[in-house]
Amino acid sequence: MSKPKIVLALVVVGALVGAACQSKEERLFAARRDAQGRLDALYARYGGGDFAGAVRADAKKGEAELKAAPDAASAVELLRMVGAAAGEVDRVAFEEQCASIGRGERPMILNDKAKAFFADPAVASDCGAIAIKLAEVAALEREFGLQQGPQ
Repeated sequence: MSKPKIVLALVVVGALVGAACQSKEERLFAARRDAQGRLDALYARYGGGDFAGAVRADAKKGEAELKAAPDAASAVELLRMVGAAAGEVDRVAFEEQCASIGRGERPMILNDKAKAFFADPAVASDCGAIAIKLAEVAALEREFGLQQGPQ
């Protein structure tokens, strides 16, 4: 066996031993981080939702106008909160749509940008990998009794 093959075999064996030595908690945390990292990367490729972007743009424009007004701090803060909430709603919807597509379901997608994005076979494949990771997280959570609802 050549030296590179021996090194590769040792690396693979080391990784397998390391994975086998992880506690259930470590596996759960690693699976969550992996799923979240994959979703973050996919959402970055997507570029965020049009609605959330429009709300944030309106909030910034309104914020600039309000800064000139006296006692505008609370109104500016409210605009920021609305923009942040719109972004979170968009992100949650994206994650649910991706997980559904990954499980082979047909989720309701209301905007053309998301329809076009999720129609890409590479994106559907990425969603499949994410759905598998999320199923692993759910199984580990059930082992710990952390998941609510039907089991």
